[in-house]
Amino acid sequence: METIDLNYLCTVIGSLSGVPIRVFENNKQTFYYSIVNLPKDPITPYKTKIFGIVDNVGYFITPNFNYYGIVNCPPHKIVIGPARQTENNEQNLKELAFRCDVPSDDIDEFVSGMKSIVRMPLNSIMQILCTMNYVLNKEKLSLEDKFIQCIKVISFFLYIKCSSFFISKRIFQSKYLVFSNCAQIYFCKINACF
Repeated sequence: METIDLNYLCTVIGSLSGVPIRVFENNKQTFYYSIVNLPKDPITPYKTKIFGIVDNVGYFITPNFNYYGIVNCPPHKIVIGPARQTENNEQNLKELAFRCDVPSDDIDEFVSGMKSIVRMPLNSIMQILCTMNYVLNKEKLSLEDKFIQCIKVISFFLYIKCSSFFISKRIFQSKYLVFSNCAQIYFCKINACF
């Protein structure tokens, strides 16, 4: 990779988006930037799954509909998130704080910080990722070419307020064939949420 100042690039992206961003080199974190104060990084419970995404551009959606965007440019991995389109539930944030081993004295600060992250639709995160991918990998991608159907599936679920896991799973299964032409890695990550 030519000399690109990843820390500078990520600081600018993080400042513009209002979403935490980090750089990993060989799976070791080398940089973190966030305009909100978080006592612990909310990526902690999802690192293994996020590191499993090896495409140049990808994303991971948590069971509570937070999403992380990933750009791979070996040996570097840039991860932006969590982002979401709707307001976070306080109980879910407290559960996330527990999963991140946030000390009990810092839970309110963690919840407040998470609520302060700018809400952003997945397609906006994907546009950021496509731009970063072009800068880092010299590969032009657009939402229309590669991601639009996967984004429609995810947006569909982000707007649904289901009363039970069973209903959510049943709705997802009914969309299986319609969206089976999405890239398999993205489909698997969507499926992992349910």
